[in-house]
Amino acid sequence: SEVLMIEVCCGCACLPSGFRRKGFQTIPIDQKNNRRREETLVVHLDLTTAEGVEALWNAVRDPRPVLHPLGNTMRDG
Repeated sequence: SEVLMIEVCCGCACLPSGFRRKGFQTIPIDQKNNRRREETLVVHLDLTTAEGVEALWNAVRDPRPVLHPLGNTMRDG
């Protein structure tokens, strides 16, 4: 089975970026106003809202690709 690495509050997303380079599928998640320079595409969710929390749980439960706001899938290599 495939391993999916999800990091919540990922900051610059260096951990998911390293996992991606090793062939893992990743979903880095952080808030929209993150001040750090992101090393890979990051899903921006506001986890202070019910919609943001629901989107996070859907990403954890659903094995299908999660769509990034730019239209790219976070599970593409």
